[in-house]
Amino acid sequence: MIIGIPKELKDKETRVGLIPKWVQQLVAQGHTVYFQKDLALPAGISNEEYMAAGAQMLDTMAEVYEKSDMIVKFKDLMPGDLEIPFRKGQLLFTAFHMAEGTAKPEQVKRLREAGVTCVSYEVTRFPDGSRALTRPMGEIAGRMAPILGTQYIQRQYGGSGVSIVPITGVKRARVVIIAAAMRDWLRLRLLRALEQRSLSLKSRLRGWSI
Repeated sequence: MIIGIPKELKDKETRVGLIPKWVQQLVAQGHTVYFQKDLALPAGISNEEYMAAGAQMLDTMAEVYEKSDMIVKFKDLMPGDLEIPFRKGQLLFTAFHMAEGTAKPEQVKRLREAGVTCVSYEVTRFPDGSRALTRPMGEIAGRMAPILGTQYIQRQYGGSGVSIVPITGVKRARVVIIAAAMRDWLRLRLLRALEQRSLSLKSRLRGWSI
């Protein structure tokens, strides 16, 4: 299989479809991997690291699509992505955000007419029904939410000025988490680590251990 990794066109998106660790495994299995020049520089990964893993560098996104049987992206398609000359039978892995009725008709029409076979990360599931590739993103959101909350509750951001961080002699803040999913369970764990009084409502998880 010839696999291509293009840059992401979404503004401020620095994540990529494959990092060198996984490229090395694919090359070891006999696959050919192409990547677009400067693919992951914003994430601190150099072109040399990809080449050391066995990938071959191409200058443009169009070249990556032209040479590859399978395209591995990370984020949803931007208008510029849809201008790429897809090939019939090409495989495209990315987060299309097509779950729960959120598909974009013009995007679906373009991909169908091109004859591309698409795999959307957010609907990929383990045998037990859990979503395989959205869980890590939920974990990131869960751990970042309390950190960002401590920033935006400050006065200079229009917040109440209540401190989430424990201070000797000051009454601890009380935090309420509503509609708890995996990301909210992680928020609860982090808040407990900060010694906050936390209450979680409408939990959909079972067997929580905090």
